[in-house]
Amino acid sequence: MPQTMMYAESGTVDAAFVHLTEALTAKKAKILFTVPHALYTRTPFTMALTSIGAANSEAKLFFNYLRSTEAKRILERYGYLME
Repeated sequence: MPQTMMYAESGTVDAAFVHLTEALTAKKAKILFTVPHALYTRTPFTMALTSIGAANSEAKLFFNYLRSTEAKRILERYGYLME
C-alpha cells in the first residue's frame, strides 16, 4: 500500500490525494472528492507479453483474459479507464 494511502487509512492525516485505483480499495478512508479528468493528463498503462511470456501458454491465456470483456469490467470497477 502506498504511503499516502497508508496515512489516510490510519487516520494520521486529515485528507490525502491518492490514485482512484487505490482509494477504491480503502477499508477506512472515504472518497470525498474526485479530481475531474479534464484537470490532469491521464497516465496510460500498457500491457505486453515478453518474448519469454509469448512462449508460455499460461502467460498467453492470462494476457488474452485481460483483454476480455469480463476483465475490462473488473478493471473499470477498480478505477481504470478502458479504451
